[in-house]
Amino acid sequence: MVKTKYPETELLILEEHDPTMFLDDVELPEEVEKAIQNADLLISYIRHPDVVFEICDRQKPTILAINFGQGFLNQVKSSNPKVVQPISMCNSTPDTGIEEIDEYFRKFGSPVYKVELDYLKDHIPIVREISLIVESPCGASNASLDLIKGKEVTLENLNAFALNVRQECRE
Repeated sequence: MVKTKYPETELLILEEHDPTMFLDDVELPEEVEKAIQNADLLISYIRHPDVVFEICDRQKPTILAINFGQGFLNQVKSSNPKVVQPISMCNSTPDTGIEEIDEYFRKFGSPVYKVELDYLKDHIPIVREISLIVESPCGASNASLDLIKGKEVTLENLNAFALNVRQECRE
């Protein structure tokens, strides 16, 4: 989904380490170091705290998609203040004060919909058109749009739509 709005996005896959093991020395591959150096923003789904800390130490604006807790975040922010750790990637808003991160959250984060309604004779609203202004990074909010289009705006239909978004969620 991210590549649809940021085509220059690179996905880097690192060797996985057991997150319960302490790593004395973290060495990132040369191609990863180069990609980090050239990046405007890093989004990390890495589960090993030592590797995450090493990446954050590169002083790039960074979103930690895996939540390591407030203590870890405080420690990381002491060396790189441009790090955020949202509770959820689809519950994020562009109010971090870090321009690169806020730009990302203006397009991906807590979904914002544009809805156009038609009304039946007895003033019952029907969803004529629905689109996303801000979408979830995993694409779940986008995948569910057709399920509400053309439906009456009722509690039952809204709940079915919300449940489908949640079931499509990849977080």
